[in-house]
Amino acid sequence: MLALFAYLVVGVGVFFITDAAFVFWRNLRGTGDAAVRRRLARDVVTPGMTPSRYDLWRNDPAQTPPSLRDVFLIKQLSRLIYQSGVMLPISRAFLYMVILAATFFIVSALLVPVRFLPETAIVSFFLGIFAVVFALVFLRRRKLNKFEEQLPDALDLMVRSLKIGHPLTGAISMIAKEMDAPIGSEFKIAYDEITYGSDVPTAIKTMLDRVSSIDLKYISMAVQIQQESGGNLVESLAKLSTVIRDRFRMFRKVKAITAEGRFSAWLLSFFPLGIALVLQLIRPDYYTQVSDYVYFPYLVILVGILLIVNLIAMRVLTTLKV
Repeated sequence: MLALFAYLVVGVGVFFITDAAFVFWRNLRGTGDAAVRRRLARDVVTPGMTPSRYDLWRNDPAQTPPSLRDVFLIKQLSRLIYQSGVMLPISRAFLYMVILAATFFIVSALLVPVRFLPETAIVSFFLGIFAVVFALVFLRRRKLNKFEEQLPDALDLMVRSLKIGHPLTGAISMIAKEMDAPIGSEFKIAYDEITYGSDVPTAIKTMLDRVSSIDLKYISMAVQIQQESGGNLVESLAKLSTVIRDRFRMFRKVKAITAEGRFSAWLLSFFPLGIALVLQLIRPDYYTQVSDYVYFPYLVILVGILLIVNLIAMRVLTTLKV
């Protein structure tokens, strides 16, 4: 109990110290936030869209301090947060990593022998980073899937709007007003950029920074060609809508065919970890019989690496390009 209390005190202390450090750092770089908030804090009217323009500006990777902008981890994490659509400052993301790493360390310290605490600290550190990155990747994938699912309907709405004589900006405004998030909110942001002086191809290219969709790249190229060289944009968008719908239908079929393989990959990767955890809870002395072996911690790390390799290999085998 004394050791558990000490771990809890250390964890709480690390949490408050880290939170104070990040708040201090954020206050140093936020001298003009109040003025920017007054100019940009206007919620858009699209149903289901909760972030304000100020939140989008704040999460833009371009707002990262120049001294930290080129750091690989910070650069990639800023872009991941920006594309996931989560209103999460990068300082708060690092704070979550520290909290999760401390939590993993405290839980692991109660289950493993004391002499393995250095290795446990290293593993907990990487698990904290992995948990936050995995959550952001999941949110980005969910947003992208929803966006691509709505894209054919948005193109049909744009085609009908262009056929009755509306300009392209009017068609974009129609999508922003009539469709739900995330596609409605993204087109609303693009329409605001056009209203403030940007041209249509540039606004769509900026949307590509927030939504990395291959289908949206095709729309961007079609709009840019029509703006520079002319052509029948209505026919191009109508054909593109049909192609996207057929591709999406094919994706569904592929996902159904590979469902068994993907389930087997997750089961084979996490089943040994579940068995090891159950054995540790039922018989705490089960692994102590071999824990004195000099290569025991290295073998545990090797097993973890092999499980990750197995998960990646099964993922590659069950991924079909359409």
